[in-house]
Amino acid sequence: MKKLNPTIEYYNRKAAAFSADTQTVEFSAIQNGFVSRLPVGGRVLDLGCGAGRDSKRFAELGFQVTAVDASEAMCEMTAKFAGVHVLCTTFEGFESDSAFDGIWACASLLHVEKKALPSILRKYVGMLNAGGIFYLSFKYGSFEGIRNERYFTDMTSEALQQILLQIPGIEIIDESVTGDVRPNRAQEKWLNVLVRKI
Repeated sequence: MKKLNPTIEYYNRKAAAFSADTQTVEFSAIQNGFVSRLPVGGRVLDLGCGAGRDSKRFAELGFQVTAVDASEAMCEMTAKFAGVHVLCTTFEGFESDSAFDGIWACASLLHVEKKALPSILRKYVGMLNAGGIFYLSFKYGSFEGIRNERYFTDMTSEALQQILLQIPGIEIIDESVTGDVRPNRAQEKWLNVLVRKI
């Protein structure tokens, strides 16, 4: 958890700039692949919600959204922008008495150390209803460590599959590598994976 602190502080300091960079970016193609597999009006957990772009879209589509982020500044941004229930806590700290139909972890779990990912993923798979969908995205590559003041765990398809094989009761249903949707960053590649709880 210590290594996440500089990351959280980064987002607290840079919340306004990050918000301007991400809130209005067109991301519907990836979002649609997720929501099309969910029941109408289902419960969605936006895990590492950032500035609230995805929480807002899911709420507008009629889903019951719970947003979570460890950065207080990001939580405030999401509450104002998306108008959804936001909890300011870490991946390790979040608990829920109710299960979710979908968990959306867009560019968030990449801030977790690789060795900690299996236990974090097991925890959140446990919060899914049977048939529930889990979306994860990571920067594509094999880097792990501090970059641009934040902790990153990049992933290749093979590396993520090896981690997911350690999680019982799930299946990978879709995988793609896409360019970054932010302006002037198309050369940056992202690994997108959809997992279903069996």
